[in-house]
Amino acid sequence: MASRTPGKVGDILVSSFGRLGINARLREYKVLRLWSDVVGKDIEKKTQPVRFIGRRLYVTVSSSPWMSELMHLKTNIKDKLNRELLEDAVEDIVFKLGRVSKEDKKHMTPDTDNSISREDAAFVKKAVSGIKDGELRSFLARVMEKYKVCNTE
Repeated sequence: MASRTPGKVGDILVSSFGRLGINARLREYKVLRLWSDVVGKDIEKKTQPVRFIGRRLYVTVSSSPWMSELMHLKTNIKDKLNRELLEDAVEDIVFKLGRVSKEDKKHMTPDTDNSISREDAAFVKKAVSGIKDGELRSFLARVMEKYKVCNTE
């Protein structure tokens, strides 16, 4: 019987992401979070990225004049997003007229309600400490905190 050596947790998690559909959700999260940085404050105020499905980003736009302007900037925005993502993830951007409000953008900001205990927070920090990729480490910590995947000893 061949002995198997244990793998690194980070490597195992990354290899499992594709099968669990987490890669797509992580990519969507990155695209939605990058929107503001890529388009700037003026455009960000008049738009709201809603979903990223496949390779298509869906964005709500507050008015027809802004939609017209964004149609002219579409290729530039798409290219900037892909540069930031370090991959050609965004193939198309679909703009749709709709209501854009600060209230609707809440899901795009980090949840500041940390309802886990201090001990569980320490457990999460220790559990992800071996993951070198800072973005992955942060993402997994948030997932563990959200779903209360904490110390059960």
